[in-house]
Amino acid sequence: MTRLGETKLVINLVLTLDYEIFGNGEGNVNELVVEPTWAFSKICDEFGIKATIFVEVAELLKMKEYMVFKEGLDKIESQLRHLHQNGHDIQLHIHPWWFNAQFHNGTWRMDYELSSLCLLDADRIYYYLNRCKQYLTDLLGNSNRAYKCRVYRAGYWSMMPTQNMYDALIRAEIDIDSSIYKWGVLQTELMSFDYTRAHSNLKPWFISREDVNQVDANPLNPYRLLEVPIYAEFQRGFRFINRKRIYLMNKVKSAMLENSKQKNSNYLGNKWLARFKQLINLQAKKFDFCKCSAGEMKKMIETILAQNPSEGYLPVVAIGHSKDFIFKDDLRKALAYLLKNYPGIIGIAPLTDATDKYLQYHNLDTGFKRI
Repeated sequence: MTRLGETKLVINLVLTLDYEIFGNGEGNVNELVVEPTWAFSKICDEFGIKATIFVEVAELLKMKEYMVFKEGLDKIESQLRHLHQNGHDIQLHIHPWWFNAQFHNGTWRMDYELSSLCLLDADRIYYYLNRCKQYLTDLLGNSNRAYKCRVYRAGYWSMMPTQNMYDALIRAEIDIDSSIYKWGVLQTELMSFDYTRAHSNLKPWFISREDVNQVDANPLNPYRLLEVPIYAEFQRGFRFINRKRIYLMNKVKSAMLENSKQKNSNYLGNKWLARFKQLINLQAKKFDFCKCSAGEMKKMIETILAQNPSEGYLPVVAIGHSKDFIFKDDLRKALAYLLKNYPGIIGIAPLTDATDKYLQYHNLDTGFKRI
């Protein structure tokens, strides 16, 4: 096993920010994307750390078709160039209902029939992936810092059914996915996934072509797709309640529930009974730095360390969204706590760097060329 010098490093926390407006097209790109991302990058600068930005490219490609968005897009592209040049990791995120969206009389009309790429054939998925990859490559490839798009995060975390998606990602030379969070479940008319059987809530795994939840049974595959899961815990619903979540629940309306024909089973039946069940039922609580308090983030880190006493180095993925990055002090407090109390044990790194370090440490390889 390859050791990383004499380092004591056990965990690299990976801060990932989904870079997007609301899923139904509502909102101003400056208020929901550009300004909160500058605020996020300022905190990164304060602590001397780098993050991974998952750019919702389908949204940007569609906006480029309408001159009314030119000013906002110019700000976005300038910001992405700056972030990349300054060491942040820019990777791919797609909500496919944007591909056939139309902008009419100041309102977006989304194609929610195309809610998940996984329901398409592999060639069509590859077409969309390659088109979005090319946008990022054209935008960032001419900078002084080398660039390669090799990480994917699915819109609405949808990676089932897996086979066609797997084939398209491999063909597109994307060797890392970070969409899965254990215990996540969604059942709708247009999209569904069930990650209750996911291999781990913490540790990466090479995914099976047949089922993203399972480990690839053939270590001799020439090219492999590594899942680096979003860290989650199985908690009662009442443990989710805090001031941040209450505020965001009132602020953020889900396009998938309001603007499509879908009906999530969690919202069926008696409204009050459903709310009570949500409070007592066990469900996936993601390491979301936009929604968790500083105290919740500290407890999650302590739980992670307790789970990983002898496994060696691990990347641990936390998630946030630009449109949700409102309560900034909680992230500051959590970072200050980690760096003060776990120096040399917990580091913070972009996803590609942290994953490459993990592969090196454990003598693993995806088969793809890295930069």
